[in-house]
Amino acid sequence: MRHVYLIELKYLKRSEDSPAQRQKVITEAQAQLARYRQDARVREVLGPATLHPLILVYSNWELVYWEEVAATMPATIRPDSAAL
Repeated sequence: MRHVYLIELKYLKRSEDSPAQRQKVITEAQAQLARYRQDARVREVLGPATLHPLILVYSNWELVYWEEVAATMPATIRPDSAAL
């Protein structure tokens, strides 16, 4: 079985990083991944593969949040305490 990863990468400058800003970019990333999943071109390329939509949020060089979005979107966002 093939596995395919859709990765939505978000970057925050350290001076812009806050819980509210993180939540904003996570919500944007979830919406973008949902659009990718609905795109006929993406579905055609994926074929029968297992899809793993991922969100990565960086603040400066540090990974501050990651999530593998559930198959049904929108997914529940993990609280910051569960972030890396």
